[in-house]
Amino acid sequence: MKHPTTSTLSAFALLWGFGQPLMAATPTPPSPGLLAATFLGDLSSYKAIAVDTLELINKGDITGAQKRGTDLETAWDKAEDTMKLSDPAKWRVIDKAIDRVLNALRAPQPQQATCASALNDLISAINKGGAA
Repeated sequence: MKHPTTSTLSAFALLWGFGQPLMAATPTPPSPGLLAATFLGDLSSYKAIAVDTLELINKGDITGAQKRGTDLETAWDKAEDTMKLSDPAKWRVIDKAIDRVLNALRAPQPQQATCASALNDLISAINKGGAA
């Protein structure tokens, strides 16, 4: 039996390795800490509450909007520990936007325009995933 030459082995290695990593056939998934640091997760439930609240404000239902604001606060607070650790800066952007909404809704005499503006800012912050 004839042994393959070095050039034959080199050609085989080039053909096999073309377009593929030579070191690892299976990619190593990023660590959970790396993934967590890049995003806050699914924010759709918070957006849904903010949109509902804005619709109530636009209808002039301040009392209903205040109740939905409390729903938003409760849901956000429940996820605080996880999300805040995931990406503190992005979490803080949305948290501050929620605080502005709650302050507007809970003012002694809530103003429809102020509440709507704060809610639009919150929805925008959510759409950006908390990016400033």
